[in-house]
Amino acid sequence: MRSSLTFVFRFFDKFNIGGTVGVINGTHVAIIAPPAGDNENLPAIYYNRKGFCSINVQILLGDSGYPLEPWLLVPIVDAPPGTQEARYTDLHCHVRNIVERCIGVLKMRFMCLTKSRTLMFQPLKAAKIIYASIVLHNIATKFRLEENGIFEEIGDFIADMNLQA
Repeated sequence: MRSSLTFVFRFFDKFNIGGTVGVINGTHVAIIAPPAGDNENLPAIYYNRKGFCSINVQILLGDSGYPLEPWLLVPIVDAPPGTQEARYTDLHCHVRNIVERCIGVLKMRFMCLTKSRTLMFQPLKAAKIIYASIVLHNIATKFRLEENGIFEEIGDFIADMNLQA
């Protein structure tokens, strides 16, 4: 609870948007389609609107693709310039851009998460790889580890595993 309150106050201090406890955005990590007849992982569940099978990784800040909910702030499309709504939307877009850059850094550090590097594993194992990549990314960020070296080796290892699958 204390960390949530700390986030709310820090977020307000930085962006002047009150009551915010998180941000949401997402990225699709391509996976192979589960085999037909797999009752636990129906292929249709993983087929996304972009036309390929993926796991939708959510990172908390709603963009205009999300509906307005009491618990989710989204930008105001076509807000008249100079209004409070336009200022809010500008701030919202600024924060969302930060989240999108974080996703980009994650995918650059772990190239196996990019669409061009489809994870050649069933959904459960692919989800574990995604989760492990995010944990390692957070550790590297926290301890300011260089992006080269061990993380490059891990990416190569996962790419090699894909080739063997």
